[in-house]
Amino acid sequence: MKRFLTAWLLLIAAASWLLASTLISETWTCADSDSLNCDYANWTECCTGDDWDIVSNTARNAFDNGTISWARTATIGTADYTTQADVNPGTSGNFGVCARRVANGASDSDWYTAFVHDGNDQFTVYKRAAASWTLLGFYNTAIAYGTFYTVKVYARGTTIKGFLNGTERVSATDSALSAAGDACIARSSFGQTTVWDNFLVEDFSAGGAAARRRVVTP
Repeated sequence: MKRFLTAWLLLIAAASWLLASTLISETWTCADSDSLNCDYANWTECCTGDDWDIVSNTARNAFDNGTISWARTATIGTADYTTQADVNPGTSGNFGVCARRVANGASDSDWYTAFVHDGNDQFTVYKRAAASWTLLGFYNTAIAYGTFYTVKVYARGTTIKGFLNGTERVSATDSALSAAGDACIARSSFGQTTVWDNFLVEDFSAGGAAARRRVVTP
């Protein structure tokens, strides 16, 4: 009986570790607005010449300056977390989410990102540090304009992963960015017709519930 009880307690402990704890959930199910604040009220937008809005219950660039841009949360309380969103790429470029974003002077950022690119038909995970991009891994797959993809970046210690539609596609080891930073939706090129939805930050990187997906025409 004691052996059975011990095994049961170990199973409960293991299951608890696997459960994801939601830190931030944002669906942008609010009236159209010149602000991303909806379910979550602490969005900060970047950058000069950019404008992030709520449009038809989604997040979009109402205007962008053609350079790297993001809309970020407040600092996350742990460095081990996942950032996820549904992303509908509206043009050729990198669009996705980030984790451990910290300022690197002016509007530049250091971060880990997971991107879809409909021009290159790739899902990629990048590190950006000291104004330099480093490709940590990629997965070749058809990425179509007008289609939502669930994109997730996973940061736990030095393990950085990328998930596409709930499946792990990239795994790398990197120790350059260890601070918690914040989470974000992000792009590295023009993106006025790209759509973000169902943003989710969770603090157990083994977790990560699949976000619901909504078909939206950009």
